[in-house]
Amino acid sequence: MSAAVSPWTRAQEDRIVARAVRFIRRRIQMAVYYFAMEVGEHLFNGLFKGDRNLYRHGGAWKKKAISRIARDPRVKLADDVLYMSINTYMSVTIFQKRAPRMPVPLFSPWKWHRMSTPLEHDPEALVEVALWVERESVPERLVRAAAQIAGPYVRSGGKLHDLLVGREGERRFPDSPYKRIKRLLTVADAWMDTREMSETAR
Repeated sequence: MSAAVSPWTRAQEDRIVARAVRFIRRRIQMAVYYFAMEVGEHLFNGLFKGDRNLYRHGGAWKKKAISRIARDPRVKLADDVLYMSINTYMSVTIFQKRAPRMPVPLFSPWKWHRMSTPLEHDPEALVEVALWVERESVPERLVRAAAQIAGPYVRSGGKLHDLLVGREGERRFPDSPYKRIKRLLTVADAWMDTREMSETAR
């Protein structure tokens, strides 16, 4: 057989290429995830003494130290990549402590990063949001919005699962869409009643 002749039909080759692309993308995703976890752990423990409070309130010295590391010619990364790594490490460790028997979702570290600050003081919500992000393949742009509103919404009388809708949501949670929407509107009305705002903003 000539080496120039493909051993595959066009359909077989298409399936092989699609499998290879999925495999390679997954390997890249895992490499980025493990990079973020290792770098985040190193910086969190080495620079911030494993102290979340020190990291959150580091101020100017924190920014300067992160920038020095990121801009070193032997590293050459954006500052955001280092912050993402630290926040990913902190969020994943919260998840592991809160749900030790569950496998950690291996979605983008940038999604873990988006959840970190809004949900770090509410481990239960962080676990629920992380599982929702994985289950529903939630795009990154929605992750931060959901994470930022989750705490205030629940504290105002809502239920977290009102916000975590999707294909599986209808089967997993007992409340009907009507009940969830009614709760959303009740919380929104109460929130607006306690704040000064223009009619346009309302």
